[in-house]
Amino acid sequence: MKLSLTGWLILLNVVGAIAYLVVGSRLWWIEPELADVPGASGGAAFIWFPVSMYFACAFGIANFAALLCHFLALYRRRGQKLSIYTLSIPVIWMLTIWIDYRHHGI
Repeated sequence: MKLSLTGWLILLNVVGAIAYLVVGSRLWWIEPELADVPGASGGAAFIWFPVSMYFACAFGIANFAALLCHFLALYRRRGQKLSIYTLSIPVIWMLTIWIDYRHHGI
């Protein structure tokens, strides 16, 4: 089975989203029983920025570049249409952020 470039991009984003959640759960998620305790914190802001920001920037830049290349290809070959699979990439990351926020109780 041979994957297209879009297939590889989606697979890479799914792996990146899972890695984001796994790394996040190991580093800064607070225990659920402490979620409602005032002042209890996992140091989220100090750990999120240096760790998660790399995920967000790396995948954000890569996805923007891939989407730009896709739009340029669509512009050159006017018969093609935007793939629903390409549009699924932001949905993958929205679900990832939603899962992350749900674990924080936000």
